[in-house]
Amino acid sequence: MNDPVRHPSHYTSHPSGIECLEVTRHMSFDLGNATKYLWRGWTNQKHSGPIDLEKAAFYIRDFIAMPTPPRMPLWRAAWTALDKWQMAEPCKPLASAVVHLWMADTAGTPREAASRARYALGIVEREIGERMGLIKSSPAKH
Repeated sequence: MNDPVRHPSHYTSHPSGIECLEVTRHMSFDLGNATKYLWRGWTNQKHSGPIDLEKAAFYIRDFIAMPTPPRMPLWRAAWTALDKWQMAEPCKPLASAVVHLWMADTAGTPREAASRARYALGIVEREIGERMGLIKSSPAKH
């Protein structure tokens, strides 16, 4: 059901059946927003270009820049939803970025959180480059 306010199609059309909110409601502000824009970047690949990915990168950079990023608890329901989403994700780099954002959000130390977030940022920046035609897509990607 497409409800443009409560359940917009760009957050509910993933093949896994997982809605973005099932994961992001358990995340910190910055990484939840980054995840949301990666989700949108997946559903709107042909229309959004790199814009949603640029927004995701902005929030990841903001998280990395925090002196002490917030540590979120690991919620079993969110992890289960994220795992199901990742298994159905045909665009594996974005799925990997989302998983690393989740790991950053639940990391034990600020250093580990920043490391996970930087790794996710590298994936997102590569995807931006590919969508802008600046980087040639690797054949094993899809």
